[in-house]
Amino acid sequence: MISNRICCLGDSITEMGYWIYNINSYMTANGSNIRLYNCGIGGNSADMAVYYLEDEVLWLCPETVLIMFGANDVGQHLYKRGQWENDFTDEERIEEIARRRENYINSIDIICKMLSQRGVQIILMTPAPFNFADDENV
Repeated sequence: MISNRICCLGDSITEMGYWIYNINSYMTANGSNIRLYNCGIGGNSADMAVYYLEDEVLWLCPETVLIMFGANDVGQHLYKRGQWENDFTDEERIEEIARRRENYINSIDIICKMLSQRGVQIILMTPAPFNFADDENV
């Protein structure tokens, strides 16, 4: 069951708030008293959130937190030809992608444990999709 106090944690996609405003508008139009707090910070990644979770989210005493990271965690430059060849060999690129995935998973796990310890309900959201179609090695 969704609570009345919900924090939206994420990167610039969250900070811009378009999806949050849409949800708030829908809920207001339907008489809901649910309040969403925008805790998105542009340029941040899941590993950064571990360090600011207390100051930016938990002080609001949310009952539920929506988590949507991924855009800055993925390393978009690693998927587009012409942006990584000077910095990485093919093997190094694959290793960097794997390292970033592992870091993302570990960071989300830590965030979820921190929230769970406070009795906060967690909703993991899918990151926004990216089009990497120009790279056959994805």
